[in-house]
Amino acid sequence: MRSIARLKQAQIEQWLHERQDELRLIITSQLALGLKQWLDGGMHDEKLRAGLHNHLVYLGSQAERALVLRSATDGRQLLGTTPYQDLPQVRALALEAASRCELTLEDIHVAEGKTSSGFEVGLFGPVCDPGSTDRDRSLAVIQLSFDPGERLFPLLQMWPGSSPSAETQVVRVEGEALVFLNPLRHAAQPPLALRLPRSSENLIAARLLREGEGFFEANDYRGVPSFAHGLPIPGTPWYLIAKIDCSEVFHVLDQSAVLCAVLLGVLWMICAWWLIERRRADEALRTALAEAEDLYQNAPCGYHSLSRSGLITQINDTELKLLGYERDEVVSKKKLHELLTVASQLRLQENCPRFMSEGVVTETELEFLRKDGEVVPVHVTATAVRDKDGRYVMSRAVVTDITERKRAQNKKQRLDRAWRLWNACHTETLRADEESALLQTVCRHIVETGNYPMAWIGLPEDDADKSIRVACSFGDEHDDLSGVRLTWADNELGCGLASTAIREGSTQVAQDLRTHPAMAPWKEAIRAQRAYHSAIALPLKSNQSVLGVLMIYSMNTTSFAGEEIPLLEKISVDLGSGIESLRLRAAQERAKTALREHEALLHHVLEMLPVGVFIANQDGVIVHGNPAGKRIWAGIRYVGPNEFGEYRGWRVADEQAIAPQQWALARAITKGETTLDEVISIEDFDGVTKTLLNSALPLRDAAGSIIGAIVVMQDVSETKRIEQELRSSREKLRKMAIHELDVREIERKRIARELHDELGQMLTGLKMELSSLLRTSPPSERVTTNILGMNRLIDEVLRSVRRISADLRPIMLDELGLKAALEWMSEEFEKRHGEISCMLWLDFEDDRLHPEISIATYRIIQECLTNVARHSSADQVSISIVCSNDDWLLIRVQDNGTGISTEEQEGRFGLTGMAERARALGGSFTLYNPPGEGVLVEVRIPLERNDTEGGPAR
Repeated sequence: MRSIARLKQAQIEQWLHERQDELRLIITSQLALGLKQWLDGGMHDEKLRAGLHNHLVYLGSQAERALVLRSATDGRQLLGTTPYQDLPQVRALALEAASRCELTLEDIHVAEGKTSSGFEVGLFGPVCDPGSTDRDRSLAVIQLSFDPGERLFPLLQMWPGSSPSAETQVVRVEGEALVFLNPLRHAAQPPLALRLPRSSENLIAARLLREGEGFFEANDYRGVPSFAHGLPIPGTPWYLIAKIDCSEVFHVLDQSAVLCAVLLGVLWMICAWWLIERRRADEALRTALAEAEDLYQNAPCGYHSLSRSGLITQINDTELKLLGYERDEVVSKKKLHELLTVASQLRLQENCPRFMSEGVVTETELEFLRKDGEVVPVHVTATAVRDKDGRYVMSRAVVTDITERKRAQNKKQRLDRAWRLWNACHTETLRADEESALLQTVCRHIVETGNYPMAWIGLPEDDADKSIRVACSFGDEHDDLSGVRLTWADNELGCGLASTAIREGSTQVAQDLRTHPAMAPWKEAIRAQRAYHSAIALPLKSNQSVLGVLMIYSMNTTSFAGEEIPLLEKISVDLGSGIESLRLRAAQERAKTALREHEALLHHVLEMLPVGVFIANQDGVIVHGNPAGKRIWAGIRYVGPNEFGEYRGWRVADEQAIAPQQWALARAITKGETTLDEVISIEDFDGVTKTLLNSALPLRDAAGSIIGAIVVMQDVSETKRIEQELRSSREKLRKMAIHELDVREIERKRIARELHDELGQMLTGLKMELSSLLRTSPPSERVTTNILGMNRLIDEVLRSVRRISADLRPIMLDELGLKAALEWMSEEFEKRHGEISCMLWLDFEDDRLHPEISIATYRIIQECLTNVARHSSADQVSISIVCSNDDWLLIRVQDNGTGISTEEQEGRFGLTGMAERARALGGSFTLYNPPGEGVLVEVRIPLERNDTEGGPAR
């Protein structure tokens, strides 16, 4: 049952595809074009309407189907072979097909007209606009109606084999009812009349809807138990059921099971073969039609058809492109003679009687007039089409464009002379040995071989006037150019053909010298000398530069046009190349002489250079060494990289011996490395150790390939010795300066302690004695006044002693720490210099600082404040001392003063002292002096250092 059901499903699909193909063949581009013209004209053109109606009647009669043309906007009937009622459901189907731009099925229904079965099935197909790029735009919808009783119902009634109960049923769903669409074998009702509830429990159709495709053992529409296989039909709302009564199956199953299986298999194979072959045939037909249409439209020649009156009824795309028209501008609107020139119209009239009598004309030459006015020569071959009575009905013609053939003929005639001239000039260019002789010979050939009356060659000069020098001329003896002032400057006199050709580097043509605007300054001279009518100026170019100009004159205005100009330009190109070649040859001779002189000079320079120079070839073999290089090595070895071991050397940086492949020369040859001032030590061939600055540079050709290398060596042994002594001397001086600072600090501490302890105590005791003197024996008023004055003087001396002691070595630095000392210093600074505010930011712990770091920090801050007060003219100074996370003490002192110049920095010993204090502790000292932003002093001191570095140890 499944095989039969699928066979019937395939047959229904094939039947539906055939109907769809019929509709697609009806919807042709010709129908769409005529429909578009009718719709664009507002459907008022009765001639077009009648043509469309006749076309539909013809197509309907061929297919034996009813055709209706409906509107794509509201679905109403526009034209048709049979009148139909405009029912809402029909209009909706038409609008759906138009909107989706694809075929839409109208389900089986009772026919309005006369059909053999009384029922109809419809297809709606959109007619698309052939001239629109939007393929989803529909002009109208074609409704094709056909009788299912012709093929569909008989197809369903056919059953493979003989069976009294087997049949095929097609159903659809309408609401809650199941409608049987085809005539039933065991029911008297016509199609669409039998309706059963969708909710029936054991009805085959109901179970098919609920359970989907499959095999069922259930009751048929009669309530008789049956075996059935049901499945949906793709592309339709239909469901197909192939069934047989259970009683029949059980009765004949034992006798005919094998035979039925064989017959069904054979039938399935036959049907499958038939379907495959039918589809192949349909596809081949569609492909052939498409290929024929493409061949017609895109043929290499034009095709058109003329009606009896000469009106163009058909034309292919090739001929439309040739004429420059759109299809809707020609078809059914223009006659053939309207597209011809006057001469071709006369020739067409002359050939018309022969064409009507013989029925054919071959390769008649005519001239078409394009839409843009251009004349196109063509060959036309036409054939008359007659009816069965021999009367002329229409004609078909093949149009071949012969423009290129005509151009080739004219080109050959025009170019023969120019070709002979080019050949003569080209030969002379190849033979030339001297420039002036070549120029004169070319001018002579232009006049004698090319039959031009006059030719001359001018060369641009680089003088102030940018003049053009006439190098040679040939032609009429009366045309003397010596008195003519020529210039290539961009001014009034430089607007001529020759000037413009030199300045712009392009060919300049004047068909009429008397009226050409560029020749206005020489109009009178032209009229007085010769009646030349046209001229051409050809630049003689070399690469991007213009070497000169070739001027050629003619006695008529038809010269220097078309293909003649490119040949003359070839002469100018050859002449320019010849001039360049001759000049290059002369330049090469001069270059060879200069090269020999330069080589001699280079050899002399190498011999006199105080540094060693070695030259190696592309294999790295040393081929040359100057005297200085030989003195450095006490000789020379002409060896390659593999033998560089004969040269002994060490890198100063790591004291490693230099291997043969590690020499700078070897690296330059093998890797292309450039080495500059590499410091190495060598042992020359006499065993003497020397220090050298070694440089190597690879030599490359124009393509970038290494062709050798050059090595420069400078003996810096004496310089390095002096530098080492200088560094040693500077280190001694630095240590002496650090020692002096330490000694000075110790001495300051001692003096400050003595001032504070001894002198302070003595002054305090003196003050106490004076106070006791006043108490024990009251003196006179004068003595009392003197004693009180002495007390005040002693107080002032005590303050000075404390201040001097603090300046030398603040006691609180040792007793209270750096923070307290700096706070005291900041307060004292603001007291002494009230116009300068001092901001202090301290973020460290005193117990982390070594005494040497504390006193160094104190002295640096003290020196900075002294410089601010004396030199900066600032009104604000900020001090920041922070202990960072990485055990560094960061000191920043910044003012907003006038800054300090480079010369002043070099003369300030205080700055030097601060720098030395920082370096002595392993730190750094930096001074920033941006213009107009004051001075910033930044010091970094490590909190922990090794004793071997000379700094504090923790």
